[in-house]
Amino acid sequence: LTSITIPDSVTSIGRAALDCCLWLTNITIPDSVTSIGESAFWGCRSLISLTIPNSVTNIGQFAFYDCTLLTNITISDSVTNIENSVFMGCESLTSITIPANVTNIGENAFCGCSELESIVIPNKVNCISFSAFDELTIICNIASYAESFAKENNIKYQDIIEYERIVREEAERKAKEEAEKKAKAEAEAKRKAKEEAERKTREEAERKAKAEAEAKRKAKEEAKRKAKEEAERKAKEEAERKRIIEEENRKAENRKNGVCQYCGGKFKGLFTKKCSACGKEKDY
Repeated sequence: LTSITIPDSVTSIGRAALDCCLWLTNITIPDSVTSIGESAFWGCRSLISLTIPNSVTNIGQFAFYDCTLLTNITISDSVTNIENSVFMGCESLTSITIPANVTNIGENAFCGCSELESIVIPNKVNCISFSAFDELTIICNIASYAESFAKENNIKYQDIIEYERIVREEAERKAKEEAEKKAKAEAEAKRKAKEEAERKTREEAERKAKAEAEAKRKAKEEAKRKAKEEAERKAKEEAERKRIIEEENRKAENRKNGVCQYCGGKFKGLFTKKCSACGKEKDY
């Protein structure tokens, strides 16, 4: 059994009703319940927190004895008596509020609550068992019964007004620290965002510069290529022009010498003269 919701029809949780339910972690108690019996949740060692509704007026002895993981419990405002050993052995209990109407705190009520460092005792309390607590600080009003009890039993105590001031200052300090932490986090986030934006801007500028440089390099290479091609084309044209001139000069010289203008061979024949070398007819 790990979880239980008590029906609205239930008005009383009986003696040892759920004792030693070792794996019980969650209990929902309805407003219909007015009484929690003796040892009702004894040894529920997996129970961590519990809210007792305002309808409950009585909590029996040993009701939460040895609930070793119980860290927080809210007691009904209708309860007037903290019975003997109710929270004995709740070694993880760190916070509990005793309702303002409580008048009596019984024997060993909080004995063995080693993590409970302080407890606020309301003004209506007029009887506290000498064994109700282990070592802790009682928070109470000056001149109250709780202060007298603390003095008589050599228990540390603190004025509730001073305690509330310290609690308030601590809350303010934590709020201030949290605000400063938040502001630092926001400033850091802004700084990182700015750095990221600058990095992206710088990278984009570098990218553009590289792209422009690459474009210029390619344009320069293309211009060189075209200039080289143009120079080669002109050189070929010039070479071809010179070759044609030389060829024409050679032909002219051959014609002047009366030989074949194409190859310089001698002609043969009486009427139709042909070149003895290339066989072409004389055409000049």
